[in-house]
Amino acid sequence: MEPDQTEEMDIEVLSSMWPEDVGTQADNRFSIEKPAGDSDTLKEVDIAEKRIMADLKRLPELMNMTDQGSSQLNNLVKQWEYKQDHEVKLLREELKILTKQREEAEAKELNIIEEHNFETKEPENVPVLDDTNDLYRRFKHNKRVEIGEEFDTVAYWKQKALSLEKMLEAITERERRLIEKLNESLKTMESHSAPVEELTQNLKRAEGFLHFILQNAPIVMGHQDKDLRYLFIYNKFPTLREQDILGKTDVEIFQGVGVKESEDFKREVLETGKASKKEITFETELFGSKTFLIYVEPVYNKAREKIGINHMGMEVTDQVKKREKMVKLREDKAVRKAMKSELNKTIHITMLKLWHRMNFLLLFVAMFFIHILHEFTHLKLRSQE
Repeated sequence: MEPDQTEEMDIEVLSSMWPEDVGTQADNRFSIEKPAGDSDTLKEVDIAEKRIMADLKRLPELMNMTDQGSSQLNNLVKQWEYKQDHEVKLLREELKILTKQREEAEAKELNIIEEHNFETKEPENVPVLDDTNDLYRRFKHNKRVEIGEEFDTVAYWKQKALSLEKMLEAITERERRLIEKLNESLKTMESHSAPVEELTQNLKRAEGFLHFILQNAPIVMGHQDKDLRYLFIYNKFPTLREQDILGKTDVEIFQGVGVKESEDFKREVLETGKASKKEITFETELFGSKTFLIYVEPVYNKAREKIGINHMGMEVTDQVKKREKMVKLREDKAVRKAMKSELNKTIHITMLKLWHRMNFLLLFVAMFFIHILHEFTHLKLRSQE
């Protein structure tokens, strides 16, 4: 069959059940960030200067010695295994559907040939799509086969057979590709005990998203060993070089108010083994006056021995200023309310005193008039005598 005779035919295109991103379901299960499809959403994102300092020699040790590190690695491996299982499952399902469609197309084509073979004037044993068939040669030179108005004509079923033949070839080709892809996936799963490359890409993508999310967040976070020396730090306020921080304690790096309090708080968490948080105000030459809400948790190895701490601090300077302002406003309001209450009491007492004084004056005036009246009456009686 030549391609120029069928390229103009209207052939039903089978939609694929293959998802754009076969790893989405598995990724969500383990909270591994991955953009849909093959696109990378961070390619066009401008990530600010590097704010992370880390002792990479100690990182593998922490990943192997701590439960958190082992759990993270296990989750990554499980996520990869679930993704591979999901891909194989989808391949098998689509292969099953395509096989069923191929069988239906073959059966339908066979039925069409058998049911309408008696209507043609060609010899019975001449195949429908044989190049020696005169009717087929007439269709071959036409760019498009015209369908007769009557569906029981030989021309209509000839065209239908061509369409089904084209569809069958497409289904067979897709089936072949899926089988090859399935075999490749099975070989990959059997030959690779650790999907290092794919897991590395997942880690890089996760790190890129972490930078993208935190680049404008007022956050400082890090890891310190049991001597409170920095092995890792992410700083929103980068002012020091790597050699000025890694392997040193807070009091060796910073000077000013709040530094000793912060280190004592971290040492207390390391000694007690209980995570805690505290609000500390710093006054340093490097970044001025800032208040941080610091959360500190101890880190254990698999033998349940404390090997260091993780900490995260968020700058809350503006919130603290607003809170202090609100406290001052409440205090001023309470003072004004107390002064108003005291003034009301004073006014009440003053009014009582004035009322008593007025009553006394009225009584005095009344007694004075009574006395005058009594004297006047007495004088009048004497004059009459």
